Amino acid sequence: MSILINREMDIIVQGITGRAGEYYARLMYEFGMNIVAGVSPTADGTWVMDGKVPVFDSVETALEIFPTAKASIVFVPAPQALDALYEAADAGSFSLVVCVTKGIPIHDVSKVCRTFDARGTRFIGPNSPGIFNPGSALLGVYPADCAIPGDVGVVSRSGTLSYAVLETLKNAGIGVSSCIGIGGDTLQGTTVADALSLLDADVYTKKIVLIGGVGGQEEERAASQVMFSMSTPVVAYFAGRQFPKGRTFGLSGAFIDGGIGDVARKETVFQQMGVRTVRQLRDLPRVLESYS
Repeated sequence: MSILINREMDIIVQGITGRAGEYYARLMYEFGMNIVAGVSPTADGTWVMDGKVPVFDSVETALEIFPTAKASIVFVPAPQALDALYEAADAGSFSLVVCVTKGIPIHDVSKVCRTFDARGTRFIGPNSPGIFNPGSALLGVYPADCAIPGDVGVVSRSGTLSYAVLETLKNAGIGVSSCIGIGGDTLQGTTVADALSLLDADVYTKKIVLIGGVGGQEEERAASQVMFSMSTPVVAYFAGRQFPKGRTFGLSGAFIDGGIGDVARKETVFQQMGVRTVRQLRDLPRVLESYS
């Protein structure tokens, strides 16, 4: 079953005429998602995906034709992403906005997060692979065949790591209820704690895998929540144990500063809170299966 998204939800794709936008919009459409329109300021009046999806010059214009659209996914390049996100927020119609774009300046992210909060819109990203409910719904860039339906929820800052975990669980015959990729940048619209709360409240999720990594304190802030406020068991996996201090790699949020963001420190905090962790992906299935 699905959280946040379903196949009946009407979706708008911002940046649909870009290479990534059209490619992933097509994959989502083929998965069964209801992509009703795209937005590109320079392609108003055209059609994409073999004439199946119309393109408009603004979100406002798209919503005049498709007022039932409740979600947007943003593939707009970083220099224009702030305007695109404000446009999605100001529309006032979306319950959910996912931003795949990476490299958006942190002060811009901070501003749009406050705007979405004020509008009551769930914002996931930036630099997010999206949301994937195997066999049910897909809003993002997840490979549709990397997981099977089940009762394990997954929260991850890294898209690539989440694909690896989903594949590991699939190969062990373990299915996934929902996977939420919150994004790997320094600041996110939906935090680790937020995503854990969503899965904890989901009746179809019986266990949760938290995929953490180098950088920030998001996982550490969530550790006490896992221990004292959640009823769903959580198993954590932290990547980057050998990550060199003083360097940034891949994700803007992946760096260690004065010990903050160190994987060993995160593992210690979780263990002190009594939350189980694994050091190897191959150990995840065994630990998950230990929960009845």
